[in-house]
Amino acid sequence: MRNGDQETENLCQISRALPCKVNQGQLLDYKSRSPGISTLLQEKVRYGLEPDNPRLLQEVFGLVEETTDGYAKKSIKILNWSIFELLLESIKDKSVPSNWRMMCLDNAYRPLRNLYKMAETNRDHTAINLSWYNLSRIDFQI
Repeated sequence: MRNGDQETENLCQISRALPCKVNQGQLLDYKSRSPGISTLLQEKVRYGLEPDNPRLLQEVFGLVEETTDGYAKKSIKILNWSIFELLLESIKDKSVPSNWRMMCLDNAYRPLRNLYKMAETNRDHTAINLSWYNLSRIDFQI
């Protein structure tokens, strides 16, 4: 199985284990399901456009903290999943500056930790554990 096929299969497994109804297309397209995150901020994080600016990630995680008040739990879960996918894509992309990829890798646990705190079912835990596993299997070369 090619690397891209394996990644797609892993994403399919995650999408099947997600508690909310998120299809594979939505999981692969983080831009379409990132409530509260501007497109510009997403692109800066995804492509490491400002690799020496760690405040970008602080801004993203600040949005999660702001979103916890007044939003449905499902929306907060979707936001955390989309942030995790955004970081994961940055980590995997070898064209992104290595220091930015490392910073994303160092912070990828945060949305998963938030999701773990909100997990209610075995299905939730399975999706999160599978994501942890996939994160640990990334071939990170500088």
